[in-house]
Amino acid sequence: MRKQVFNSGRWQVHRERCQIADQTPMSRRTNAAPIGGVLAGLIKTFDSSEPAWFRDIMSEWPSLAGSTEAKHARPGRFQDGTMVVFVDGAVWLNELKRYWRTAMLGRLQDRFGEQAITKLVLQPDPDLQAQG
Repeated sequence: MRKQVFNSGRWQVHRERCQIADQTPMSRRTNAAPIGGVLAGLIKTFDSSEPAWFRDIMSEWPSLAGSTEAKHARPGRFQDGTMVVFVDGAVWLNELKRYWRTAMLGRLQDRFGEQAITKLVLQPDPDLQAQG
């Protein structure tokens, strides 16, 4: 991006029209986030097919998954009774699938109901794959 040349005459006219007290204009450099990124996050939360109680899983995740397991797994998405849990590595994915999936599903069903969550699917975390 090319640096714009400051035009003091133009600034003075703009200052008078808009009744701005500052003698010099604000710097164009800001730490503002692009609106596209902000809106995408907002739309994702509003346009969700997930039930309202699914958000409670986030705050209760360590007690639902287990404190050690929660460090390596996170709730992913929920659709048609199936909850997807993202796991941060192949070793933990195997460990959770073999030894902890049934217990984790049981705790989730105890808390939210057997009809609410009928199946638990464990998958590699797509956010970590995108970084690597």
